Amino acid sequence: MKTKIRKKIEEPHIYRNRLQGQWRTRVFNLYMDNYDIDGLERDQREFVLRQFWAKGTVGAFRMSDDPLIVEFPAWCVDGGINYYGQPVNATILQRSGIQTFPTDKFDIFKGMEVFDEKKKYMVIGYANRSHTPIQDTVFTMIDEIVNVHMAIRTNVYHQKIPRMLSSEPESKDEVESALDDAFNDELVALLSSKGIGSIQSFPADIPFKKDLVDYEKILINDLYTYLGFDNNGQSENKKERLVTDEVNANNDIITRHGECIFNCMKEFFDDVNDCFGSSFTIKKRYSEAVKSIHEEGDDDSNDDENGGDDDAS
Repeated sequence: MKTKIRKKIEEPHIYRNRLQGQWRTRVFNLYMDNYDIDGLERDQREFVLRQFWAKGTVGAFRMSDDPLIVEFPAWCVDGGINYYGQPVNATILQRSGIQTFPTDKFDIFKGMEVFDEKKKYMVIGYANRSHTPIQDTVFTMIDEIVNVHMAIRTNVYHQKIPRMLSSEPESKDEVESALDDAFNDELVALLSSKGIGSIQSFPADIPFKKDLVDYEKILINDLYTYLGFDNNGQSENKKERLVTDEVNANNDIITRHGECIFNCMKEFFDDVNDCFGSSFTIKKRYSEAVKSIHEEGDDDSNDDENGGDDDAS
């Protein structure tokens, strides 16, 4: 027999951590690339979006009377809470080794209040209505996806278990030689009657659990839906096999989830503009493209339901 080189299987916990990290990076990149904020420099845009992702909130204050000089710091509550559970005052979280911001106490600007020139205002924004970091929900959903994928991985390795053969010790070399001949495309593999009589075969017969793969797709769809990303292409039921009402219902859920995050961000920048006289705008990069794709799909579905073009009748 030839000398076998055994491939070392990666430790499950190492593979799990690597897969988890890949999923987190993948989804974070999709989130960061999903928004444009006009009026912000690149590093400001990335910091604001990172704060919404990791902390669920970010602040804004004006460094001078120039409405274009608005900074977006991390902040913390500094003072009381009003009757509705909202902070009244805030201060900037300083970061060591970098440019420091003022250490003043700021009044938190409420969207509809009358602007008071004597006050130092800070505008507070949140990533969602629950005031929690986006990553908290995303990481929980990714953990479940990874759990299911680990089960699929185990199932795939089970499929690699070959047919098991056993033989008497004295026939081992003879049986191995015959197997070498068979695997090297020899037309005839010779075995003595004693060697043939000593062989027993045990098939693996381990079924592949396709339900796990389907469940993983459902979890991935749920994750993309939460972030407002189009997931029709991810579904086992391809869009062309769904009726129009089902597609529209799914699109509506995706849109509403996406708007939950986007509307909170938009309210924040609207309040910043109202407070400081700036003109920041936020928009989703891919919403119009996705909407166009859905509308084209709806038109195709309507054509099919109507039997195609009128000229064909």
